[in-house]
Amino acid sequence: MDSPQLSENTNQLKSIGVIYEGATDYKVIENILIGYLGEDNFDLKQIQPNLDATDTRINHGGWEKVLIRCSSPIFVQDLDNHDFIVIQIDTDQIFTHQNFSGINTNLLYADLYNEIRKRFEQIIGTQIYNKYRNKIIFAISMYTIEC
Repeated sequence: MDSPQLSENTNQLKSIGVIYEGATDYKVIENILIGYLGEDNFDLKQIQPNLDATDTRINHGGWEKVLIRCSSPIFVQDLDNHDFIVIQIDTDQIFTHQNFSGINTNLLYADLYNEIRKRFEQIIGTQIYNKYRNKIIFAISMYTIEC
């Protein structure tokens, strides 16, 4: 699997968009990126849930909204407008969703991650995923990202 190279050219400011479930998930991702890239090496944008100019939510988050955004035509615009897109989803409740049913939840974490990532490839669309795969970073947490 090709993986995005966040650490290349760390002198160049990177535009990173985040599609995430909720506010605490975003904060965890933000802090991980600060630790990995350094505080001044990226510009982080909250894509989903949508926020207004005062950082007030225009719509609610949640894993269902993550799936909707990733399967919508606007997702390609998100990819075109950012160097990278982080897609965050927790696994604590998604296995009841039709897109994730049938996954063996007793798999080793690495195998479970790969199964969920494959489902995201289908949700995004194979053609779009293959074109943009080097810009997509999956933050798939085993249970919740805060754990």
